[in-house]
Amino acid sequence: MRFNLKQDYVFPERGFSPSRVPVKTLVLLMLMLLNCRTSIVLGQNGQNATMDFSVENQTLSATLYKLSSKCGYNISYDAGNELLDEKISIRLEDKYPEEIYKEILSDTKLSFKKVGNLIVVYQLPASPENNPLPEQITSGQLTLRDTVPDAETIFKLPLTDTLFIRDTIYRLKTDTILLVETDTVTIIDTVFLKKKKQKKPKKTKQKTSDLISTHIPRQNGWSAEIFMAPVASSFSLSRENSPLTVRSFAIGADFSKILDRINISATVKLSHFAEKFNNTYLVTEGGFFRTDTIDEYYTVSDIDTTWYYVTDSTWLPVDDKQYSYNVNNRVGFIDISVKATYDFYVSKKTRIFAGLGLQTGILIYKSGLAVPDGENQPEGVDFAGLNFNNTVFSGLVNLGMKYQLSKTMDFKSEFYYFQGFNDVVSSYPVNNKLKGLGLKLGLAYYF
Repeated sequence: MRFNLKQDYVFPERGFSPSRVPVKTLVLLMLMLLNCRTSIVLGQNGQNATMDFSVENQTLSATLYKLSSKCGYNISYDAGNELLDEKISIRLEDKYPEEIYKEILSDTKLSFKKVGNLIVVYQLPASPENNPLPEQITSGQLTLRDTVPDAETIFKLPLTDTLFIRDTIYRLKTDTILLVETDTVTIIDTVFLKKKKQKKPKKTKQKTSDLISTHIPRQNGWSAEIFMAPVASSFSLSRENSPLTVRSFAIGADFSKILDRINISATVKLSHFAEKFNNTYLVTEGGFFRTDTIDEYYTVSDIDTTWYYVTDSTWLPVDDKQYSYNVNNRVGFIDISVKATYDFYVSKKTRIFAGLGLQTGILIYKSGLAVPDGENQPEGVDFAGLNFNNTVFSGLVNLGMKYQLSKTMDFKSEFYYFQGFNDVVSSYPVNNKLKGLGLKLGLAYYF
């Protein structure tokens, strides 16, 4: 028995038998198999199970690397892409790994593909805003209902020609995965159009409201104006303090050069001054005083009585002369003036302006009677016998408004005050400088 055991031990057979392997070797082999099985199971559980994941102020590349390491994935991306250098902060709970990848890349221009155990991060291609991808094209986008009438309308229209148009539209979608895979989608659509009979355009009458525009420039150009103006004046050659009356007027034309808000104008007008002289003067020559006793009284002192008399004296003229006048005095001038105005307020249709100017008046006619001194010399003197100045000078101050009526026309109203620098009649005892206030009403045309 001992011999046989020795023979078996010393001369073993060449065939394999588990009973002949050393126990130590068997134990090591079992431990290695158990370790590999545990690693595979743990890796699969990390990729398929939910997990919590959070980072704080980390770059996008570091965040993706950390998540891939935690899930057991290999990751591939373009290290030179600047989008991966942006820092993010995220905190997710109870999410699958692919959901976490989508959350991390949701606010970037990046996406990912999973190829086996490899996560590939790539940048999305830029697509035109007005050219949707084929999968985004709907039936509503390919219909021609908005441009082609329905069949019922087409058959009712008188057609003289039929045109068939075949149009092939290509839409290409390119999706690159690791710069290797390319998908191409081709969409073909056929459109049939029927040609309509062309109609002659109708001429429509232009509305008056279309002529009014608030955008017609009035900053540069020329304007012409015709106007008339009632004038309130106290001009008189018959009395010192004549009342203000509206018996005078002016009519004329104005030409202006427009430089932005500044207008330089030249005016030619006829100024007519009128006075209704209706007065009576009484002159007495010679006479005497008549004394009348109005009252009397006395006083008694001791035995003396003193009388007092109250008297009144009245002048009784011997010769009376009365002068009565009822005439219309008239004087006319051709005025030439130059002025500058500034539009200090401008709105869509209204302009308010103010300005200064100088005026020269040339005497063209005169008629009437003058009474230089009604108290001492009440006799009237005809205008023909007075020394009239042929030229008078005045200063002007004006304030007015222009209101737009159409593209090229404004209504214009203007107050102007004028004051003469010299007398109308030389060597005359009564102040006869021209002065007054006028209101111009006119229409201005721009060209």
